[in-house]
Amino acid sequence: MAKVEKLTRAELPGGSSHPVHQQPCPHICREIERPLQGWSPVHQPEPAPRLELTPYIGCVAGCGFCFLNGYPGLYRLGQEDKLITVYKNYSHHLKKTLEKLRVAPPAILSPYTDPFQPINDRYGLAEELVKECVLVNLPLEIITRYHIPDEILAMMEYLPASRVQVSIDPFEREGPVPHYRERLDFMERIDQLGLDVVVRLDPIFPGEENPEGVLANMATEIALRELDQVVIGFGRINSNLHSRFVEPAPELYEKHPDRDNCWLVASGERRRLSKLAKGIFSSRGINIGILGFSSLQEEFGDFKTPFKNTLPLSERESSGEKFQPVERCPGNCRVCSESVCGIGRLFESPYRAERLKASDWERWSEQRLQGELLN
Repeated sequence: MAKVEKLTRAELPGGSSHPVHQQPCPHICREIERPLQGWSPVHQPEPAPRLELTPYIGCVAGCGFCFLNGYPGLYRLGQEDKLITVYKNYSHHLKKTLEKLRVAPPAILSPYTDPFQPINDRYGLAEELVKECVLVNLPLEIITRYHIPDEILAMMEYLPASRVQVSIDPFEREGPVPHYRERLDFMERIDQLGLDVVVRLDPIFPGEENPEGVLANMATEIALRELDQVVIGFGRINSNLHSRFVEPAPELYEKHPDRDNCWLVASGERRRLSKLAKGIFSSRGINIGILGFSSLQEEFGDFKTPFKNTLPLSERESSGEKFQPVERCPGNCRVCSESVCGIGRLFESPYRAERLKASDWERWSEQRLQGELLN
């Protein structure tokens, strides 16, 4: 693709053509023509399924470690050509999806593309999606490297269960996002509002210079603001990033057991870095969680899940009612053995290997409505 700032139209795979808008950055507008997909944590190390809300594809930050490097289609346009895709009718489709459900996982905004990059200032889709969640009382999780608008923070105060994760690369290899000290100041403000806020340190790679000093400095900054929870996430490397991360230190990585051309931090190195982080943050009174690896969480984490507060599954009797948390749901399907929700597949082995579909949740909703799952 040519330089996007010189384009007036973008030709996409499949033959569709869209005008390129230039402000606040080059982007195209599309509409979703099928139900929302994305109901599992396969691509993000969350402890339970999430309804993934991704109204934008592509990010102007352009962090060199982004796991979306090498993804095809619209993700390639966003990463390589810096052409953002905007789904203008995303909130309408979320509303229609939720109308079908009596059982639902928490929503997450957004695991693939930062929802608060500058494009949101023009379209405000993040605000629309949060509003839809608040109207039906659906638990919501936010992940971002930017600042969250006050309007959204005000709405989240009405949710019975929510979480804000603000990501920071402790080694400062990020693109043009607010400096990490600005984000920590912002997290301090969120914490003072009474919302659940988590410092998310990711991605962590082995072989970085002076990891103990870097993490110690980060712990000091976090403790200074009286924030009490950190989660760490290890980098996942696809083929496009292989030469940058894996080739210089191949002994520190291992092939992903389920995905070709994808590497993970080697198990021994993950354990070493987790132990290092645990000692540093615990010495300053900061709780720690490990994303994506239940064995590491069990050994080094301060809670049963990576987070001290859980986001449970939700249920309701009819679409006209608000969702309520499933009683006694621990919000940790990855290691759940009790299945108080009655949905056995959520903790059986296929859940860990197969992507859940929207149709699964619709089917479970109908079963619950008919009283087939719970007494």
